[in-house]
Amino acid sequence: MENFGRNDYDLDLGDFNVLWAGFTPILVPSNFTHEEEKYLLASQLTLALGNSSVDNVLKKYLSDFGENESSSEKKSDIIQEVINFAKIECEILIKKLNEISFDDNGTTSDFAADVTFRRLTTTIKSIHFHIKFGYYYESLTLIRLFLEQLAYAFTISQTHVLKSSDIVSPTRSINHLKKVLPTCGKLYGILSKYSHIDISTINKYLTSFEQQPAIIKHSIIYSLESALFYLNVLEYQNIVFEICFKKYLITFSAINYNSKNESFQVNDPNPQFMKLKEHLLETLKNHR
Repeated sequence: MENFGRNDYDLDLGDFNVLWAGFTPILVPSNFTHEEEKYLLASQLTLALGNSSVDNVLKKYLSDFGENESSSEKKSDIIQEVINFAKIECEILIKKLNEISFDDNGTTSDFAADVTFRRLTTTIKSIHFHIKFGYYYESLTLIRLFLEQLAYAFTISQTHVLKSSDIVSPTRSINHLKKVLPTCGKLYGILSKYSHIDISTINKYLTSFEQQPAIIKHSIIYSLESALFYLNVLEYQNIVFEICFKKYLITFSAINYNSKNESFQVNDPNPQFMKLKEHLLETLKNHR
């Protein structure tokens, strides 16, 4: 399927870190080493200070750059690990999708599911940005949207020819997905509850500083919670994908598919997902 238009702004901001040169933010790739970040920052400070020598700026202002990693940076590293893992998982699915040839066997339901999964890449990039930079409520809303779209793709894949009566809202589709993934209903309820600012979640947005009320606008610690929810939905994505396109796929990892009677069973959780979840839970436990 062809994408129209330029892709100048088709960025996954989860792939970037922010360096500050004075009051100027600079986006740098997250895989930059401390040494690369240091030299880039030194070059910008050299220009700002009117100094002709980058080496002088390095020695005078950045001699200990990156030596003392903060607790916040360590938590950001874990979040980056989740984002990198998610990108690989999503790229694998899109590669599989590109290899599918619907030909004369494709149905309107197949096409609708195909469009849904391709459009999800944008939602996922938005989730990465909000998790990476600590926008807790906003990230939960997007993760809920992610789950709704998966439920929608699953629901429309269950019919061969879409009619107006078959088209249900993404939110109502959750009830259909619960029949295969019972835990998704509970998760959807949690996401719906915590993606709204109300008195029950006051501790997530109001604190005190020097005996004065203070507003929490973003938090890397809370992003760890978002990342945990995100991993759960990401795992659902693999399952729903294989269900939607089971008649076109050759190999399966998330489900056990019997092509003779077109039945399937959901497999046990992927060990990679479980390992990341345990890592996140342990980090949350240590930083609360």
